[in-house]
Amino acid sequence: MLDVSQLEGGKQVLLVGEGNFSFTISLLTKIADTAKSQIPAKIISSCFQKYRNISNAIKENAWLACNLGAEVWFGIDATSLHQHERFENEKFDFIVFNFPHVGGKMKVHLNRLLLKNFFVSASVLLSVNGKILVTLCRGQSGTPYDKIKRKHGDTWQIIEMATHGDLVLVEAHPFCSSSWPLYNSNGYRSLEKGFQLDEAITFTFDFTPLHCPYVQDHLIQLENHIFEEVHLFSHYMEETKSAVRVKPIVDFRIVKVQGGKGGDGCISLRRLCKNPLGGPDGGDGGNGGHVTFKATSNKTSLEHISSVLKAEDGEKGINRDCHGKNAEHLVVEVPVGTMFKSMGGEILADLNEDGAIFIAARGGAGGKGNHYFATDVNQAPEIAEYGATGEELSYTIEIRTIAHVGLIGLPNAGKSTFLRAISRARPKVAPYPFTTLQPHVGVVKYDDLQQVTVADIPGLVAGAHRNRGLGIAFLRHIERCLCLLYVVDTSLPEPWQQLEVLRYELGQYDKNLLERPSGVLANKMDLAESKQNINELELYVNKINLPLFPVSAQEGVGLLPILHYVRKLYDVSQMKEESDENVE
Repeated sequence: MLDVSQLEGGKQVLLVGEGNFSFTISLLTKIADTAKSQIPAKIISSCFQKYRNISNAIKENAWLACNLGAEVWFGIDATSLHQHERFENEKFDFIVFNFPHVGGKMKVHLNRLLLKNFFVSASVLLSVNGKILVTLCRGQSGTPYDKIKRKHGDTWQIIEMATHGDLVLVEAHPFCSSSWPLYNSNGYRSLEKGFQLDEAITFTFDFTPLHCPYVQDHLIQLENHIFEEVHLFSHYMEETKSAVRVKPIVDFRIVKVQGGKGGDGCISLRRLCKNPLGGPDGGDGGNGGHVTFKATSNKTSLEHISSVLKAEDGEKGINRDCHGKNAEHLVVEVPVGTMFKSMGGEILADLNEDGAIFIAARGGAGGKGNHYFATDVNQAPEIAEYGATGEELSYTIEIRTIAHVGLIGLPNAGKSTFLRAISRARPKVAPYPFTTLQPHVGVVKYDDLQQVTVADIPGLVAGAHRNRGLGIAFLRHIERCLCLLYVVDTSLPEPWQQLEVLRYELGQYDKNLLERPSGVLANKMDLAESKQNINELELYVNKINLPLFPVSAQEGVGLLPILHYVRKLYDVSQMKEESDENVE
């Protein structure tokens, strides 16, 4: 909520979307009654409508605002403030937008677009430590502060829209209409019907450009496939109709491969009018195709690989000594770091370089035609070879590393919500255990074009190392992550026990997992219970010497430090890999 005492000392204030200038008059009157500083605040009030289109009553209010000391402008578009010549060299301490709308409250997608473009434009005009205040009616914002709960897709999603302008929510207070007795909100084109002021909420945003203290100039710019343009990471949002659900990553396959059969040789005798006994002219059959796997950095999953792979057969030979065509080889692309094992567990190939190839099943050779069997004794043989059958084998295929960072936690700890908040991945989120049954991988993109992959690992339970639940399968996913982030639900009593269970299960499965670079993510800090339990968790984390990051993945609060740390973990793991390669 705008505090008049903060406007002393010559502060610059821009009021946007002033339909009837009643808020401007109310603000100036309040400043005049309470001002203690000799340097008055500079108030600029703007209206979207042009002067010729407004009513006489609004013109009178505009003149009154000017007489009280405000500077009034007409025809100012809130979505292109920074492009207006009046504000070319201006920086404001406060930018206020009360009850923004595009001509009604129900045009949700248009109102979101209005908010998005306003935040992008207004953030350019903010001074250092400047703030943007936006007031919405009850139920519009899509935040927990609304007393009226709606589906997130039916709200204006103000927090998500603010991220386009590098803005982070810092405060939310009820809009106290009694503090502004002269203010009345009017509807579109100055209609008498206005917005409901009761239970309205004022949201305060700070401009927060990103800077990583660990790695120089690693500003974070995350992509989001729902919006056309993203300037900063997007907070958590519910699935919308335009969102494309990303399929879970598949890191294990059992496949049966079969090489192509060779083409049969041909039995043919050349019979010409001048040479009725021309001899054998049956051609050879073509070779069958191989089944090969090729490593490529363009693939991250094994989901595209079918359980049965068969190469093409070679063509049969024909007369006139024409050989059959060799079959094309079946080339299946797999991610770099894919291992091939026999059904007995023996490692047969490890494709750890881009472009590496493994021939899994060779095709059969083509059969010889009858010309091959001609001899001095038998100059017209009527025999030929069948094409050989291709190899038929079975393999287990595994991806050695599925992500740089793995999110580990008990069911419903908020791992999927966190991944949705920091990346374009869209794992399913629901209030029941084991919502995630396959790992999902999201990509965090930094401004130096480095991409760090983060995997949402399905939830573990106590006894996972004994294969309780789907324990061994889930632990296998963790084994393929270079770094680990323990996600703890701090809203539950004694949250440190969750971390203790997770580390115990990892140690029982493979003690080396406890030595990997790790951190602890204390999630759901927006709940009151979490604030009471965080101290217990902090004491336990200090004992095991791990960094702790309190966050609210759903609200998008506290994500910057953890994203900085994710990059730091990645850099550490890369340096370790390089040192290991040098030793070898």
